[in-house]
Amino acid sequence: MLGIELIGINEADLPASCPAGPTSYSAGNATISALGEIPWLQDVDGDGNCRSDVWIDLWSVNYRDVIILDGDNVQVGVYNLTTYDLGVAANYDALRQMLINAALTP
Repeated sequence: MLGIELIGINEADLPASCPAGPTSYSAGNATISALGEIPWLQDVDGDGNCRSDVWIDLWSVNYRDVIILDGDNVQVGVYNLTTYDLGVAANYDALRQMLINAALTP
């Protein structure tokens, strides 16, 4: 067993006082969580800089990015699901192999 885990994370909601606000990305969280397929987390703007703490400040995420981490939680790859439709076998296989490679990296 490779021990691959998938977790979803949503961009932080921002108040109207932020240049990009107000946003309500969390509005669909209950629906997503109810599906029960993967754990779903909500990012926050804990430091009040009007940016998602993980999405923007830590990882510079683009919408629909899959961030691939190794066993030490170090980013080893990014795969965007808008650019690479998983309905295409070659794209599915490429992401699958990236996940396997990360799981096998000591």
